[in-house]
Amino acid sequence: MIRTLRTKLVAILASLTLLTGIGLTTLATDAYAAPSPNGQWEQIGDYWYFKSGGQYLKNQWIYDSGYWYYVDGSGIMLTGNGGTTEELDWSEVGTSGWHEIGGKYYNFYPSGRMVTGWQQYAVHYTDGFDYGWYYFGSNGALARNEWRYLGGNWYYFQNNGVMRYNWYPMTLDGTDYLLGSSGALIYGWYYVNIDEPFWVYADSNGVAANGWRYLGGKWYYFDAGYMYNRYWEGDVVYVDGAAYHFRDDGSMATGWINSYGDWLYAYSNGQLLEDGWVKSGNNWYYFEDFYMYTSTVFYSGGLLYGVGSDGAMITNDWAYSDDWGFTEWWYFGSNGAAVSEWYYINGYWYYFDPYDHNVMVANTTMIIGDVAYTFDSSGRWVG
Repeated sequence: MIRTLRTKLVAILASLTLLTGIGLTTLATDAYAAPSPNGQWEQIGDYWYFKSGGQYLKNQWIYDSGYWYYVDGSGIMLTGNGGTTEELDWSEVGTSGWHEIGGKYYNFYPSGRMVTGWQQYAVHYTDGFDYGWYYFGSNGALARNEWRYLGGNWYYFQNNGVMRYNWYPMTLDGTDYLLGSSGALIYGWYYVNIDEPFWVYADSNGVAANGWRYLGGKWYYFDAGYMYNRYWEGDVVYVDGAAYHFRDDGSMATGWINSYGDWLYAYSNGQLLEDGWVKSGNNWYYFEDFYMYTSTVFYSGGLLYGVGSDGAMITNDWAYSDDWGFTEWWYFGSNGAAVSEWYYINGYWYYFDPYDHNVMVANTTMIIGDVAYTFDSSGRWVG
C-alpha cells in the first residue's frame, strides 16, 4: 500500500444547545423508532439525563430538535469527540469517542448530538501517523468492512472504519480494485503522482485490469491494475513465456526499438527477437540476447560475419579490428561471410588464413601448400 497524506473539507460543525420541555422521540436500539412520552433534559453534576414520566430513560435513543442522542444503561447521555480530529482508539471503546450500541459503532459530539456523515480523526500506524476518514450513515452507524456509494463515487471502509485510499491494488475476496488519492474507486486510467509516478487502469466494472488490454489503438499489459513500461520493467518483459518491450508510455513496441542507444527488434505481434538475423529494408542485422550487434565480427552458423556501426551486415567490403593493439583485416563476400583462403579483389590476390579466423595475411612470407608466398603490408600477393 502507498499511503500519502490528503486533506478534505471538514464540514463546519455547530454545537447544539440542549433544550428542555420539548416533544421527543426515543428508540430502544437504533435510530428511527416509535415516539416516547414527552420529557426534559436534566443536568446532574457533569452529566446529562433525560427524564420522562418521572423516570430517567436508559439505553434509549432520543430525537430532539432534529438530532439524535443516546442515554446509556445508567441514563447518562453519551458524548464523544465528533468535530475534532482526536484519535479514535479501538482499544478504548466508550472512552475515546467510540460507543458500541446494538453491535454497531457510533460517535457523538461533545454536546451529545449523534455524528453523521464524513469525519476525520487521527490514526496511528506502525509506520507513522496520519489522519483517516470515516463515514457515519444517516442512522449514525459507522461504515465498516463495506463499500459505500457517496457523492457519485464508491468508497471502501475497512474493519476499523478508516476509508482506504491510495491502494494499488486493494484485494477483496480475490478481486483487485484501485482506490485513488481521494479514496474513490478508479475507473479507466489513473496517474499515481508520487515521487516515482506510475499508471494504473481499471475496467468499466471497477476491477483492476489484469493481462492484455487494447486501448486507444495500442496494446498494454497490466498486473493488478499496474501498467508495465520500460521505466519500471526494463527493456525485456516476459509474458506467458514470450519476451516483449513496453515503451515509456506503456504501449507494446513493434519493429525497431531504441532504448538509451541500444537497439532491439520486435515482430508485428510484439514478441522480441532474442538471437539471430533479421532483414530490414535491404540490410541484415544480428541480435544476441535481444540486442543488436554493432561494429564487430562474430560467428553465426559456423561462419564469420561483420557488422558496421549501424548494425548492418557488411557485404562485398573490407572491415578491420584493432581491439588487440594491432590491426586485423577481413573481407566479407556477397553473402556477408568472411572470405577464406585465396580471394581476388580489384585486380589483386589476397590470402585469408582459415586457421586464424580468416584474417588477411600481410607483410610476411607464408608457406601455403608447400609453396612460399610473399605479401606486402597491404596484404597483396607480390611473389
